[in-house]
Amino acid sequence: MLVLGLAFFAVSCEESVEWQVNLSTDPLLVVDAMLANEPSLNYVRLSYSLDSIGASPLAVSNADVYFTSGTDSVELQETEAGSGLYKPITDVRGVINRKYRLGIRLNDRYIYADAGMVPVSPAPRFNYYPDGRDSTRYFIVDPGSSSPAITEYSVEWTDSSGMGQQSLIRFYQLSTVDVPQFFKPAAAQQSYPANSIINMKKYSLTPEHERFIRSILLETEWRGGWFDIIPGNTYTNLKGGAVGFFAVCSVTEETFQFE
Repeated sequence: MLVLGLAFFAVSCEESVEWQVNLSTDPLLVVDAMLANEPSLNYVRLSYSLDSIGASPLAVSNADVYFTSGTDSVELQETEAGSGLYKPITDVRGVINRKYRLGIRLNDRYIYADAGMVPVSPAPRFNYYPDGRDSTRYFIVDPGSSSPAITEYSVEWTDSSGMGQQSLIRFYQLSTVDVPQFFKPAAAQQSYPANSIINMKKYSLTPEHERFIRSILLETEWRGGWFDIIPGNTYTNLKGGAVGFFAVCSVTEETFQFE
């Protein structure tokens, strides 16, 4: 009798539920923006989100874009019609411990983000080691950073046919520790020939910028290992219905060469 009673109770608790699923495919505005202490690095790139892999982003033109800080304001203009890339019309340099706002007016929408700049720690000593398969080639080693940062190596060299080649490598130094980071899929390393010219840029990261980078890595480079997280939206500091990030970075730069 007890068994029959439990069975009846289990069946009687079943209930049909209709889930409301949002199937909207309206594209989102994607913002990739940086304000740095070096005017040549300042930009805002606007595009719409994609609903399929491999498609080309649709650039966003005819937007009013500007950087502000207090009563100071600098307008940005699209570099080429249809490019979606905006640059300041006058040189502007970000300053440590000052607050900045990115403002975007597009049709009847207003999108904005606030960010500040923290100092970048001293650039690490450039390091490399020879490729055991070819004594004339070398691997770049990033020695890390004493504070959260992105270190970017732009490498230029001439191949055996006399053609110029370029490569870009980024290393991320975050304060967080994530299991997917340590079990990410192995990536092939590339070595570079002697006399390659290496330009190194190191970007400071605020806590918010670091959170954005971490959310991107969890969805990209750190995915495909043994301990993937559940997919989710990346972090953003943008308000007004857009995705992406407005970064304000202090940058240091040096040039090296394999010897």
